[in-house]
Amino acid sequence: MTRVRWPAQLGLWSAVTVIGVACLVLTPHWLLSLALLGFGAVHCWRCGWRWLFIPLLAGVIWAGRYTQWQNLVQPPAASTEPAGVTLLILPSRLKINGDQVSGRAVDQRTGEAVWLSYRLTSAAEKQRLAAAATALTLTGQAAQGPLAAATNPGQFDFARFAAAQYHIGRQVTLTGGEWQLVNGSNNFIYVNKISEAIRLWVARRVAGLPPHTQIYVRGLVLGGSSDTALAQTLRDTQTKLGIIHLWSLSGMQVLLLATALLVVAAWCRIPDEYARWLVFGALLLYGTLADWPTGVTRSVGMFALARLWPRRWVLPTLDRLGLVLLIWLWWRPAGITQLGNLLSFLLSFCLFFAPVRFWQQSLVLNLVSMPVILAYQYTWSLLTLGLNIILIPVFNYLAFPVMLFVTLVTIGGWTGSWAGLESVLQAGDALLAQWASLTGGTIASGALPGWGLGAGVVLLGGLCCLRAWPLTDRVAFIDVGQGDSSLVVGRGNGPRVLIDTGGRVTFPRAAWQERHYAAGITFNVLPVLRYHGIQRLDAVFISHQDADHMGDLPGLLAAIPVRRVYVGAGMAANERLQRAVAQAPQPPIVTELQAGQQVRIRGMTFQAHHPHRPGTGTNEDSLVLTAQIHRRRFLWLGDLDKAGERTILKNPALAAEVIKLGHHGAATSTDHALLAALQPRLGIISAGHNNRYGHPAPATLHTLRQAGVPWLSIAEMGYIEYIGPLWGHDYWHTAMDWSK
Repeated sequence: MTRVRWPAQLGLWSAVTVIGVACLVLTPHWLLSLALLGFGAVHCWRCGWRWLFIPLLAGVIWAGRYTQWQNLVQPPAASTEPAGVTLLILPSRLKINGDQVSGRAVDQRTGEAVWLSYRLTSAAEKQRLAAAATALTLTGQAAQGPLAAATNPGQFDFARFAAAQYHIGRQVTLTGGEWQLVNGSNNFIYVNKISEAIRLWVARRVAGLPPHTQIYVRGLVLGGSSDTALAQTLRDTQTKLGIIHLWSLSGMQVLLLATALLVVAAWCRIPDEYARWLVFGALLLYGTLADWPTGVTRSVGMFALARLWPRRWVLPTLDRLGLVLLIWLWWRPAGITQLGNLLSFLLSFCLFFAPVRFWQQSLVLNLVSMPVILAYQYTWSLLTLGLNIILIPVFNYLAFPVMLFVTLVTIGGWTGSWAGLESVLQAGDALLAQWASLTGGTIASGALPGWGLGAGVVLLGGLCCLRAWPLTDRVAFIDVGQGDSSLVVGRGNGPRVLIDTGGRVTFPRAAWQERHYAAGITFNVLPVLRYHGIQRLDAVFISHQDADHMGDLPGLLAAIPVRRVYVGAGMAANERLQRAVAQAPQPPIVTELQAGQQVRIRGMTFQAHHPHRPGTGTNEDSLVLTAQIHRRRFLWLGDLDKAGERTILKNPALAAEVIKLGHHGAATSTDHALLAALQPRLGIISAGHNNRYGHPAPATLHTLRQAGVPWLSIAEMGYIEYIGPLWGHDYWHTAMDWSK
């Protein structure tokens, strides 16, 4: 039999070349992209110049697929006119939160993947959907538009994630519709019906497991995540410790599962030529059950190339990885830009060169992954190193086999107690939470420049210093939805100050409509702090007691150290404030301010202009501040009304060039007299996109036009940032336009 010789590592370096092309197109890291492109092409050329057609062909195929992907995920213009739609719904891909349903669906007319947003109309409808046992269709009138993109730097960009991971660029919003069982006989619908019925059946079998055990079974075995508050808390803890990627080590787990099945097949005396196909079928079933996450996809592909590839074609291990990566890039042409996908393939590559001993292996994997994690998440904990050394083998060789056993016996009908296992998991998670509360040993790099990764780890220390001691003053108005939060960053060793924290305003709902949300601060304020490399705050000013201004204070105090909290006179007795401070790992000092008082923080002075007397923290008691930052004087009005604005004008020294308008641009604030007296150059309106209050009010915008004051609205622009450079003109950035 003639053995066809495939040049060693040609598949790997072809994949590296295509990744270089993809990064050049998809990311700002052009230096790293050119390095990957050149490095891969040179190694392919060393295999023989005739073999250069392989990376060239692979690059052309990727470019064609990328063009097709761009057309698929091209976001449509928002449409307020409802149109009739029929969607294929897989209930296992939906999240039910109170009366809100969201998740992936397929437009039956076009076959396009879309993101569904659906408002349930009754508790009975919610029960019917929760009890669904197979795929469904949903027919109704829907408004359509693009997915909401990230509006703050460092924030998770769901629109980009959905496009790269699921080929979704369109959101379909329905209120009320008709649910039916799927009808149709084509193969696509038939496979979806069968696989969905299996997923839902397994999910219901494990639904009776204790809370911690169920989370680990879903995460490690079933390839999905739980939507409970406990699961969100565990994810936050593991993210902070830098071990969240342990859930994506399913690639190793698939290999363990395949090995175990092959051993069982050998014990049953099944010939190898049949056993490997049976195991491959079992892995396909497992991948379908887990909905094909990247780790599972990679490992099933590696198994197929190792066991099913014709033996007359010699294919080294690294080339198998390269071919799987090329196929995966064709499937998800922009997926390599997502952190989890990138780590999945990068760490698999490193495993071939890492030492055999697990602690040395973990050390190498952590050092390799550190710059990548810093580039995406801006922080890295020294605890991560030790925890990964300990937990990687624990997850692979203990947690996964145990959870697989729990899953199998539960599916098989075992209804006994898992109290002992639950206690162990609960104790372990509690210990991780204690470690996550420690503040020492965390590296905060901030956002690395576009050439930072290409320059290498050697420059990492200098880049971290630039973030820790920036050369410019900055003021950031953070998009927290319908709320307020501003960040002041002084140059050098200047102050790090937050004015209000934002927070979610809740309204009374029926019990079945109650929704559970992760604290907003985890995806708006905290990512911005990490983006700027901030590990602690000198001060937090709270303007008043409303939830949209101080609701996320407990989450902030739990996440990072804060030295002092400043509030208006009389508000220190506020019960929610006292509870938040008391529960903080490092309780800050609370100080009251009233008009005429000054606070000097690291060379920067904040002047209080209101309240004039102690109050209870209402809108009328709002703490009003001014500060000189670089060449501009800024004024923060909280939710002060027009009467209060006229009161602060009695101070002849009051001046401001930039005003954060009061009460989110409501008609009750922004008095003509205030604008006439101060003559500001810019107004900032902190309001949520499509908020229920109609902020900013037309009357307020009319007042601004009459006074000749331009404005920027967070509802329209997202994140807004002022930068005062060392020389030249100061300028502004927004999430919509990062030019001057």
